[in-house]
Amino acid sequence: MGQTRILTRGARVFGAVVCAVLGLVSLAWIIRDLDEVEKSSQVWWTWSGLGGRFVGYGYGVLGSSLADLVIVVLCLVVGATALRSSAAAGALGTLAVVVIALRLPSLWNLNSDWMDAAPEELKSRAQLTAWAGVLLGAALLLTVAAARRPAGPGSGPGGYGAPYGPPADAPSYGAAAHGPGYGGGYGPPGADPRDEPPAPPTTGGAVTGLIFLVAAGVVLGAWQLYWAQELEWDTYKRLLSGEALLPTLLAPPLAWWEWVLVVLALFAAVAAGARSGYARPLGMIAGALLLADGISDVSAFTKADYLEHFGELGTREVLAVLTSFFELLAGLVALVALAQRAAPGGPWSTGWAHTAPYGGAAPYGGYDGYGRPDPAPGYGYPGSAPGYGEGYGGGYAGGGGYADGGYAGGGGYPDGGYPDGGGYGPPPAAPPTTPPPPPPSRPPAW
Repeated sequence: MGQTRILTRGARVFGAVVCAVLGLVSLAWIIRDLDEVEKSSQVWWTWSGLGGRFVGYGYGVLGSSLADLVIVVLCLVVGATALRSSAAAGALGTLAVVVIALRLPSLWNLNSDWMDAAPEELKSRAQLTAWAGVLLGAALLLTVAAARRPAGPGSGPGGYGAPYGPPADAPSYGAAAHGPGYGGGYGPPGADPRDEPPAPPTTGGAVTGLIFLVAAGVVLGAWQLYWAQELEWDTYKRLLSGEALLPTLLAPPLAWWEWVLVVLALFAAVAAGARSGYARPLGMIAGALLLADGISDVSAFTKADYLEHFGELGTREVLAVLTSFFELLAGLVALVALAQRAAPGGPWSTGWAHTAPYGGAAPYGGYDGYGRPDPAPGYGYPGSAPGYGEGYGGGYAGGGGYADGGYAGGGGYPDGGYPDGGGYGPPPAAPPTTPPPPPPSRPPAW
């Protein structure tokens, strides 16, 4: 099994810049549309499918869609994640796939004859937006695939942490060199959360996310199969391509949007079941899209008085309303469940968790002065196992226990301890080879 790989520093910065560009472009379209209508709520109802053919309540052609709001929020969160978290690769890769999928239909729709009613200048700007989304998304995918390095501090170019511990000729082995705590803090010197392997979801979060993501994907997919059969292919393919049915210029086709949700939810469910390193960002982004779509559908049904006359609805309409509420719930639950992170693997991420007290045995033999597993025993009692894992494997910083290891150096107070045991400096000198003379049979005071 290969070593976990994370993004380099340059790739993280590039990803954050791309997120900023994509988010600002979508935000500009939203601001433009809000200025186009009399009430800001009209933009939302058009996004929810209650407007006309790429016209918002007769107040002019609107360009943005619910996808733009989703892109703005995702770019804000993923951009911050790229700079601060080891899950940057999964977050940026998933965002790139989502942006490409949501912008791709605009490449053929904006050039169609049925779009002639839209102003040419506005269509040109929309085409540039669509091409920018697809190309920047592809560049982001290539960056995530190519600009990676092994996880761990100082394990490759572009890392954030210092090399793995201080130089070999460092003059100090004690707490002064490594910081406070048992064995120099919670990891090696220079450790950074961005250098850790991506944290998988917790067991409970993975199971919960798996159940709700699979359920949401199956339910939404079943609805699309139903409409494909009910409307026949000639009509359904217009829902899939968007021909003459788009509420705004940049809106993805309705059936296309739903299939994107289905595929993303099912892939996220598989990743959650495997508890892979990219399960959390993939599942959380899938949950966010399900949540946004559920909110949009619930608000549309509320606006159309479906809830007020719920008892009078037919079976299909009742199931549609219930599906919208379930989709909202599934997205929220998956988002919250997969936000819980388990401890990632690797010695640099567990600090002093593998140590045992007072020179006892540890699973990995304790950690040495640089935070690495040290199989060698300490300088404590004869035959004792390694200690807390600092210094030379025993005691608190180099000894073997309370009596013979002291807190800092080789022996107890008389033989090591603070005065003579090396303290914060190098280990004590080896004892003389000549044994000391035996004590007198009786003390002189007798």
